[in-house]
This record gives sequence, C-alpha cells and structure tokens, in this order.
Amino acid sequence: NILTDLVKVSNIGSDKNILTEGDIIIPKLQPQMGNFFLNEKHNKYIGSSELIEYKIKKNYNPLFLYYLFTSKRFLNSLINLESGKTHRRVNPDDLIKVKIPLISIEKQNNIIDKIKPLLDRINEQRHNLKPVKEIINKTILSVTNMNMKKAEFKKEEINHLSSLVETANDELKFDISLK
Repeated sequence: NILTDLVKVSNIGSDKNILTEGDIIIPKLQPQMGNFFLNEKHNKYIGSSELIEYKIKKNYNPLFLYYLFTSKRFLNSLINLESGKTHRRVNPDDLIKVKIPLISIEKQNNIIDKIKPLLDRINEQRHNLKPVKEIINKTILSVTNMNMKKAEFKKEEINHLSSLVETANDELKFDISLK
C-alpha cells in the first residue's frame, strides 16, 4: 500500500484513467501480485487503464479489506479468475462477485488496532531507509575506487553537448557519409 516514484503531470499522453473516486485500487492485470492500494482520501492519480477503483461499504474497515485482499490465500484464489493467454487478467465484474467474509466492524477494527503498532514501526523504519539507487551508486564507487567528482569532470571533458543549429553555425566543417 506504498506508492513510490510518483510524478506530477500536466497532461495525459495515452489511454490512462484518472483515479479519484474509489477507496481501493486493484489492477485487472495480474492482480495476484497484490499491487493494490488504498485511496481513502480520494487523491487524484493518473494510472493505467488496467487499474480499477472500487468503493468500500461503510461496514468494512478499508485497512482490514486491504490486508484481507493482499493475504496469500486471497491472492492465490485470484489466479482461478484469470483469463487470457499472454496478458492474464481478471474481469472487474468477477472481482465484485468474490465473497467477502461478513465480520462485524468492531472485530475488524479490533484486528486493525492490533496490526497498527506493527505498521507504524514498519513505516518508521521505511523512512530511515536510503534510496536503493544511492546505495548501489556508493557500492559501485567503493568497489571500483572511482572518484565521482573526477568522473563527472572527465564526462564534461569528453562530452560536448550542443544543438544541431549550433553545430551547423560553427566554422568547423564535417563530412558525413552514410553507408
């Protein structure tokens, strides 16, 4: 339920959906991977047309449903609903037909109250993690004994970036032959 690498956009360049109405977002394409997320505050997202948003009824705790839907047993059962050979998907209408256990909201809230301290600890630890790319870059630099500042300087020395117009206006003449 953690969205990463979000990018603000000003226009949509393809067949994307605007996601804002649903409480939980579930992908049609390979939902058994568990890439669901809650959108209880109804933030505006642009996502793949493979994402379907669903409203959660008042008699269900959204976090309880999220953890129920992302449980191993539930995700494994989604495999039986898939169709298609190359890009296996679940029909959104079939997802609505899935039976959900009717557990009192009080019991759901009680279960979430027990899970919440663990979630808070996990999220706290997640904030302390360094970005993966930063760790990889530092590891590569330490193994190869590369000096990053020297590497950047060398890159500037070697690469001369200019536009085609600038190059055409230079006094240098180039001979280009295509074979």
